[in-house]
Amino acid sequence: MTCTAAMTAIPAPPYELAGPADAPAVAVLGGISASRHVCQQPADTSPGWWDGVVGEGCGIDTRTTRIVSFDWIDGGRAPDGRPARRVDTWEQADALAADLAAQVHARLQDWALDAVTRPAQNRDLSGHEGQMLLNGAYLVEAGRAEELRGLAEELGAHHRDVGARLELTGPWPPFNFIGTVQP
Repeated sequence: MTCTAAMTAIPAPPYELAGPADAPAVAVLGGISASRHVCQQPADTSPGWWDGVVGEGCGIDTRTTRIVSFDWIDGGRAPDGRPARRVDTWEQADALAADLAAQVHARLQDWALDAVTRPAQNRDLSGHEGQMLLNGAYLVEAGRAEELRGLAEELGAHHRDVGARLELTGPWPPFNFIGTVQP
């Protein structure tokens, strides 16, 4: 069976969620001195750094919008104390996506007999909306296909809060696990 859900090399920052899980998601990035705690919410009633803008009844209303906020990734420090490198907004978002893909792949890989990752499929050819984060193939015993489907559904539900979608297809012939033929 194949599971599609890409990995980048930047470690993922901690993140916080606010608002309904099924609402459109907005990513809010903490700055150099701001944390992932953007607004006051039931899970953490302490004031957030952007309470006047994000929260119930605010410009970004957490009654109708899902907020995904995460800490700024530091690019490290050079020997003189200045930043070693600039980490931009895209790298911040890629880090969160990479962490989600790595979590999904690790769970499926631990469960399967064997696992391989493949390059992300071309969006125009595959018909996928958005960016494919993981294209993995997971070898399972024929009688356990439904168990894998259940695990994929559980992982999909867990990561849906941040806008990720997990799609499981198959069963497929195990062509991803056949070695190359030498002449």
